[in-house]
Amino acid sequence: MKIKDKVFILFIILFGGFYMNAQDITFFKEDIKIKVMTYNIRGGKSYPDNVQNLENIIKTIEKDSPDILMLQEVGYRERINWFEYKEQKGQEQTKIIAEKFGMDYYFYLTENTDYFGNAILSKYPIKEKFGYDLPLPTNLTSEEQKKAWQRGAVGLIIDVNGVEIMVISTHLGLLGIKEVKSELNEIYKRSINSNMPVLIAGDFNLEYEEIKSNLSAMFYDFGSVNHEINKRLKTIPSTNPNRQIDYILATKKDFNIYDCKTISSQASDHIPIISILGVKKN
Repeated sequence: MKIKDKVFILFIILFGGFYMNAQDITFFKEDIKIKVMTYNIRGGKSYPDNVQNLENIIKTIEKDSPDILMLQEVGYRERINWFEYKEQKGQEQTKIIAEKFGMDYYFYLTENTDYFGNAILSKYPIKEKFGYDLPLPTNLTSEEQKKAWQRGAVGLIIDVNGVEIMVISTHLGLLGIKEVKSELNEIYKRSINSNMPVLIAGDFNLEYEEIKSNLSAMFYDFGSVNHEINKRLKTIPSTNPNRQIDYILATKKDFNIYDCKTISSQASDHIPIISILGVKKN
């Protein structure tokens, strides 16, 4: 065999093999960049001084101006005396924020109230709006049942430059993994068969490892965006964050994760997470 033939064969083995493997590297595939934020806004009540001022929430959001914004604890009510209270309902707060950023939105009441809930705002066209209540576990003690609130999830299907994605915002319960597992399983069951990219975000009230270890089926399909790129974040309390209980989950097969971070602010007791994602084109 001539030397030039040997060189040609070696070239095919080395560079041909590289080319084949490159087809599986998602980094080289075209995607659609989106900026996503989740934020428990505490009704616009600052921490630790407890002053209600929605404008401070707006200023915090404005620092990164997301394309898709998932909010929890939207709505404010405070009793002044036995006969009066002041309030700013969740629907009103959502509308104020949406108008500031030129976004469409949907708000969904939770916790058996007429003013308080979760919301999603989007700069992309909304194709469908929905919301649903989340089930409590059946094995709660009588004391736990007294403390349990009716939690819920709000959702949108949005059109991101021709790709439809499902986005869900939720605020999960305070009774530990027993309650959170029941609530997340319901969201997972309702979203995974949609056959579209899915984002689930919000305040889960538990740290990541405990959630992940108890919901293995869900975390086979979904990943927390900062954990997927080995980035540790802390979201509460806003004065000196020491743990993460707020998350953005994304279906692993549908998104590239480019970056994520928190934004320092005391406009709420939580600080927001913002992530730059790439929606993969099929």
